[in-house]
Amino acid sequence: MFVLLLVLILILFGSGFLNPLWWWAAAVLVFGATRHGRDRQERWDRRYSHRHRARWRREDRRDYERHG
Repeated sequence: MFVLLLVLILILFGSGFLNPLWWWAAAVLVFGATRHGRDRQERWDRRYSHRHRARWRREDRRDYERHG
């Protein structure tokens, strides 16, 4: 998916030498891709950091009970 997006951006940028409107299209595509990717990364971090945090707390509690 990322490769196709990159190829499309390069094609639009290259077409910009014929018509500057294609540069705008490439810029909008780059902006949308980076914003969407950043949102997905934040959701991923939020979703899985809570799960891992709870697991780490359980493991720490077990270690404390064993050695405490």
